Amino acid sequence: MKKLITSVRRSLLRHMTLRGVGVLPSDIDLAGLGPVARATGMSDDRRTAEDGYDDLGFRPVTRDDGDAWGRFMVRAEEAVQAVDLAGRAGNRIAFGNGEVEAPDGLYRVGESRPSGRFVSMLETILVGAEWGDLVATIQSLDIDMESVSVGKPVV
Repeated sequence: MKKLITSVRRSLLRHMTLRGVGVLPSDIDLAGLGPVARATGMSDDRRTAEDGYDDLGFRPVTRDDGDAWGRFMVRAEEAVQAVDLAGRAGNRIAFGNGEVEAPDGLYRVGESRPSGRFVSMLETILVGAEWGDLVATIQSLDIDMESVSVGKPVV
C-alpha cells in the first residue's frame, strides 16, 4: 500500500487535477469533520481521546493544503496508518462509548451523520469553479448522500 501511495503522490496528472481545487474557506467550522478538517491542518481526531490508540502511538495525519489534493492524501495516508495500527494492535480488543470517526467525520450513535454539513458548504466552495474541479471537489468531501437524504443516521 505504501508503494501505491508513493506512486500516486508522484503522479503529476493527479497532482495537477487536485491541487488548489475545492479549497475550503478559513471561516467554515470544520470541527468534527474528520479527514476534511485534518486536510486543513486541524489535528482534531476522535481517536486521540482513546487510550488504546495512544498505547499504539497514534498521531493524527494532517496536511495544510485545504484542497482536494490534501483530502485525498490524508485519506491515503490514514489507510496506510490503519494497516500499521492494526498490526500493532494484534489481538487487543477495545470497547468504546458509542462515538466513532466515520470517513466523513465524528459520528455518535443516534445522531445525524456529518455529511449534511458538507452539502451546506458546497455553494460556498463551488461558486466559479470549473466543471472538472466541481467533480473532484465533491468527490474529495466523501459525502454520504444516503444519510443526507434520509436525515437520519445510517445504522
